[in-house]
This record gives sequence, structure tokens and C-alpha cells, in this order.
Amino acid sequence: MPDADNGKNKDNNSKGKASSKKVKTKKDESSILKKFIKDLTTDVPTKVSENLETTNTGAIIFLQLSININLTKVKNEDATRNVITTAIVRVEIRKEILESKLSDEALRKKEGKS
Repeated sequence: MPDADNGKNKDNNSKGKASSKKVKTKKDESSILKKFIKDLTTDVPTKVSENLETTNTGAIIFLQLSININLTKVKNEDATRNVITTAIVRVEIRKEILESKLSDEALRKKEGKS
């Protein structure tokens, strides 16, 4: 019978060790969960909203600068076209003036001969 008692005591001891391990892991898990919950619930909305506000402000400034750059490019292209057009018109006017002077001189010569 002493062997039978020893077997029972071993079973009880092993059950006690297993249950104490389960209790310890449950306590550890619950303390870890409590820490996670605390971390997740503290100051998260303000940090996120501050980051979003900073990001939005940066994005708005970037868009405004991009729009200003594009408008400046368009104005520069328009000014370049206007300068080129003006130069072409001046060349054409000079040609016409020269042709008209020549034709006026030719008419005078003809009139003078007659």
C-alpha cells in the first residue's frame, strides 16, 4: 500500500504544479492584456489627430505650391508665345513697308517719265 499512496501523492503534486502554472500564465496574460488596453486607450486620438492635421497642412501647402508652379509655367508659355507672335508681326510689317516703299518709288518714276 505504500506504493499506492506514493502514486496518489505524485498525481496530486503534478496536478498542483500544472494548476499553479495555469494560474501564473493566466495572471501574466491578464497583466499583459491590461497593459495593452492601457496603452491603446491613452492619448491615441490626440496623437492621431495631430499627425493628420500636420499631414493635411503639409499636403495643402504642397498642393498650393504645385498649383502656383503650374500657373507660372502657363504664364511663361503665354508670354513666350506673345513675344514670338509680336516678332513675327513686326517682320511682316517691315516687309510690307519695304514693298510699299518700293512700289511707291516705282509709281513716282513712272509718273515722272510720263
